[in-house]
Amino acid sequence: MKFWTTLIFIITLNNGFAQPYIKNANFELYSSCPTSYGTFNNKISNWISSIDSPDYYNCSFYDIGAYPTNTLAFSGSGYVGFGLYGDANGSCETIFQTLNQPFLPGITYSISLVAKRANGGAWSTDSCGGVELYGTRNAMFYSLTGTHISQLPNTFFLGKTSLIGTINWRVFSFNFTPTDTIHNIFLTIEKIPNCYQYVFLDYINSGIFTGIEENNLLVNSIKIYPNPLTNSLCIKTELNDFENSEIEIINTLGQIVLKLPYANSIDVSRLAQGFYNLKISSINKRVYYSKFIKE
Repeated sequence: MKFWTTLIFIITLNNGFAQPYIKNANFELYSSCPTSYGTFNNKISNWISSIDSPDYYNCSFYDIGAYPTNTLAFSGSGYVGFGLYGDANGSCETIFQTLNQPFLPGITYSISLVAKRANGGAWSTDSCGGVELYGTRNAMFYSLTGTHISQLPNTFFLGKTSLIGTINWRVFSFNFTPTDTIHNIFLTIEKIPNCYQYVFLDYINSGIFTGIEENNLLVNSIKIYPNPLTNSLCIKTELNDFENSEIEIINTLGQIVLKLPYANSIDVSRLAQGFYNLKISSINKRVYYSKFIKE
């Protein structure tokens, strides 16, 4: 059960994700095709249902009449969906996995994910919260119903996105610094009693945060579009300090894959698919950062 795109102003990783922590982060690997709602377990690789019955969409199963969406997967063909039940307990479907390698205490990590809400049906009447990340030292709480992961002992809240209020795929990001070693993670929706919400989730990226942040003062001054993109990246700004400035595009390993003089349109057709960071160094020595996705 259950664009003009403004520079992303949530703090994001800009030197790159060091290495993957989350397995099957784009939900493409599966053992067998889903055939109906609630067939999450024993279908998708590396993930299991922890609370109630989240949904897996792939193969020919896109029967999303109860939780309609205006597009299919953001990347590839697999994605997941889970719902906030609208009861007094804030019960919510939750997915679980054991990490490739643990998140360690005292280190700041960054998560980027792509999400959207249902654009019709009873579960689209509310847009209550964001996607939350919890962790535990040990694998536990695989098969519960009618609760929220935050109510269970020995779980650590790690972070959450902003409100999932859009019916179109959008990148959300947050940072967190665990206080204990985290071997297992849970993804769910924020606990908000008496709210119905259904969220689609795809394409998670994770890694160590290297400390460079975007300049939040420029949110309304610079826009990049489209985002995601396939061939060209366009930049629009009313600022006048970009003449003779320099653009760098950095991959998730922190490598500069493209370096060129500032231009309003950049050919990125030869870049591989994935997340990238855009760095603009102006003539007055100000540095601006943004993030985009190459499809």
